Amino acid sequence: MKTIFPVDIVQTKGDVINAEGLLYKKTLQARDYCPEATVFNGKSEVLLDFGKEICGTLRLVGECASCIGTNVRITFGESVSEALSEVESSTATNDHSPRDFQARFTMLSDVRYGQTGFRFVRIRFMEEGEQHRLIAAVAESSYFEKEQVGAFSCGDALVEKIYKTAAYTATLCLQNDMLWDGIKRDRLVWMGDVNPELRTLYNLYPNIPNIKNSLLFMQEATPKGAWINSIPAYSMWWIINIYDYYLYTRDLSVIRKTARDIQDILKRINESFTEDGDILFTGASDEGMAFYLDWPTYGDPEAKVGVIALCKLAMRAAEKLLRLVKRGTALAASIYKRLPRCTARKFKQVVAMCMLVGDMSAEEGLPLLQAGGAEGFSTFQSYYILKAMARAGDRKGALSCAKEYFGAMLSLGATTFWEDFDMAWAQNACRIDRLPEEGKHDVHAEYGKHCYVGYRHSLCHGWAAGVLAFIAEELLGVEILDAGGKTVRITPNLCGLQFMRGTVPTRYGEIIVRAWMEGETQRVSVTAPDRVTVLYE
Repeated sequence: MKTIFPVDIVQTKGDVINAEGLLYKKTLQARDYCPEATVFNGKSEVLLDFGKEICGTLRLVGECASCIGTNVRITFGESVSEALSEVESSTATNDHSPRDFQARFTMLSDVRYGQTGFRFVRIRFMEEGEQHRLIAAVAESSYFEKEQVGAFSCGDALVEKIYKTAAYTATLCLQNDMLWDGIKRDRLVWMGDVNPELRTLYNLYPNIPNIKNSLLFMQEATPKGAWINSIPAYSMWWIINIYDYYLYTRDLSVIRKTARDIQDILKRINESFTEDGDILFTGASDEGMAFYLDWPTYGDPEAKVGVIALCKLAMRAAEKLLRLVKRGTALAASIYKRLPRCTARKFKQVVAMCMLVGDMSAEEGLPLLQAGGAEGFSTFQSYYILKAMARAGDRKGALSCAKEYFGAMLSLGATTFWEDFDMAWAQNACRIDRLPEEGKHDVHAEYGKHCYVGYRHSLCHGWAAGVLAFIAEELLGVEILDAGGKTVRITPNLCGLQFMRGTVPTRYGEIIVRAWMEGETQRVSVTAPDRVTVLYE
């Protein structure tokens, strides 16, 4: 746990003396007298800013006072407006982890409150006629302990900030020895969401036990004959994630432990074909989840196309996995052949899936992905859209879209990337780290839909971090060809940047890629471990 002092007082109400004293670092020990204590007289409050999103608790350290105990209301927020909201009268909730509640504060106390994702905390003393003296109000942050190996610099401040924010977002979700989707809401293991997180995290750390734990946990937590997370597509993602885990780690143990359940999923998919060759999944958590690809596509007929394309990717992964442990691959191959060709026009994430599986050519799909820049992007599927653009030959355009999309969140005060984001939300919107402004949109309060309406919307969601994997794979150009990183292909592309330098971890050590422009020529230098074979293009 890391102790973090607040960096700013957003506002106070009532009679508060020396609110700024809460910003000063001091010994965190309850005592009879502290000259730097903050004094709250009667009903009064303070709203604190800890400077960045945190997964953790609030710790209040008190001094002796006239009261023997009082009620304090604590409200956590990922935005200023969420910290000012109440569960009784807004879209704010206490789902997954309470973020708005009353507690007891007594003299000479040193107590921890809550366990959630937040940046802001509103502390309200609720009773008249009493004086309350706070020595400190600090956050205690739970953060992955391993040293980050992956790194990236390029001289473009926005690209560097996007990389660092994505790294922080994904790392915050390494909690409870698992890989969570979010730290405020969705403190859960969701198999689809794991894929961009996994790809990002293995470009930062060489060894992450949370990922293996999560893959095996979902096997254990899924009833026999049910879909992973009760979503057919997430069973497909589970298969893909197991293969990607093997590709990064060379660990066969997970494949051996899950092979039988992979085969059971293949049987269930095979049984979903109708007599006329269509495919209809049953047993999902609801009708819309039968063909769930992403929230923006939820319930739209084109989502089915995206899931069928995803199924093809999963069948390819299943064949490779089962071959590694010497089990039959015929069913995976048969399912793949029975699935129809996938083409789309409406949603960029569906087009991207169709392109990645090879059913849509660059000529067909790339203009659809390029149209409107980052319009139509989603945080979950942004990695696959960017990847499809890069594979179709437009890495520079993909980087431009990444800067536009993720830069818009950063311009609104984000320190982590969000559950969802629509470019239209940025129009005339106030920053999340400021008090709401009249005449401007409150982006956290007003937007969101499906399960993430208003303040229920998570502003730290691991699935949004996939842009880092895009940077490592398509700008630095590091592609793993042999499990564990034994063989890699290096194809850097500066995409208009003048230079870049990046580090990518492998099981065998670090790969360092440098690229720079000399006149009109791109120069490249690669440092790799002796046991790693590097192929250049």
